[in-house]
Amino acid sequence: MTEEKTQKSEQGLLSKYIILVLVILFVVALVSATVVIYFYATYYPGEIVANHSKWGTMGDFFGGTLNPIFGFIGLFALLLTIAIQNKELANSTKELATSASALKEQSTSLKTQNFENTFFQMLRLHNDIVNDMFLGEPQSADKGLNGRDCFEEYYGRYKAHYNRSNATVNDSNDFLGIIEDGYKSFFSEQQADIGHYFRNLYTIIKFVNNSDIENKKQYVSMVRAQLSSYELALLFYNCLWSVGRKKFKDLIEKYELLENMSVELLTNPKDQLPLYNKGAYGDLEIPDQYKQV
Repeated sequence: MTEEKTQKSEQGLLSKYIILVLVILFVVALVSATVVIYFYATYYPGEIVANHSKWGTMGDFFGGTLNPIFGFIGLFALLLTIAIQNKELANSTKELATSASALKEQSTSLKTQNFENTFFQMLRLHNDIVNDMFLGEPQSADKGLNGRDCFEEYYGRYKAHYNRSNATVNDSNDFLGIIEDGYKSFFSEQQADIGHYFRNLYTIIKFVNNSDIENKKQYVSMVRAQLSSYELALLFYNCLWSVGRKKFKDLIEKYELLENMSVELLTNPKDQLPLYNKGAYGDLEIPDQYKQV
């Protein structure tokens, strides 16, 4: 706003300056013509005659005297015109730059608005998926678990599969293999209930990651804030079995999605935490007993 006022002030001063210069040039031309006529009348007094040759001589005198003066005034006016045009061109360039900047800001704002509209619709859909979850007798809504309460039960079911896998595996140090075997059998039983949930969660994070929006982590943190402790624990294992590891694990680590996870919920925190890069945990404080020596 200040720049616009300054530009208008400069244009006002320029207009006044042009008018003043034109007046001065006109006065100089008028005075020059008057002085030349005065000198001619002083040195060549007499009446006006009808002699053609004398009129030609007088014309040569006025032309020879005034033409250089008027030519100089014309040159000065031309230089002034060029200077004015350069000033107007500079102002036009500034206006174009300002317009381009305003259009860029408008485009960025519109792009952000479109992104946020889609993002919050996807987040709303994800919450709807969670709220529609139900575990119990279909004919009796009061004899079961609803919404996020279901994830504690889902996680308990996963741990049962994990424990069976851990008891039958040949190499007890194959932590990733035990998780793979346990989660695979768990997912085969619960796919109808949680498959849609994890696919939609992955789609949201992928949408943010593939966008050209700024502050991507800020939007992912909004998603992370929606996840309960048991959701995060189940997400931890979902992204360590072969399917989740191929698609989702890198995004988990990139956007610190496990930052709010309760480490104590893991089946073997000390040996399983290193299966993710440190970036996955963000500012999560890991208790000393679960840290690798």
